[in-house]
Amino acid sequence: MRLHEITTAPGNDMKRLVMLRLMVERGHKPEIADASFSKGHFSWGDLEKLGYAKRESEKSRHGANERWIYTGPTPIVLIQNVNGDERRMEMIKGDVTDGVEVDYS
Repeated sequence: MRLHEITTAPGNDMKRLVMLRLMVERGHKPEIADASFSKGHFSWGDLEKLGYAKRESEKSRHGANERWIYTGPTPIVLIQNVNGDERRMEMIKGDVTDGVEVDYS
């Protein structure tokens, strides 16, 4: 199987990160779930571990308002679930997600 044919991320953390790093470096536009962690998909947390994403967080009334900044060298595809509809959006270095209210109570 070739890297660009992969649709799910391996469960093993090390394999997952190596695969994601190679996909980003080779410009294969990996699909990233709009979450800190996602079983079966690569996530912002994976990109953050590789140094390809930064999380910004501001305190709010009930938790925090979080957003992600993509810092990797080649484009990725962000997968978002908006009101039950799956949306895909290409992101390049410097692009920022919308803020999301995260409840830590």
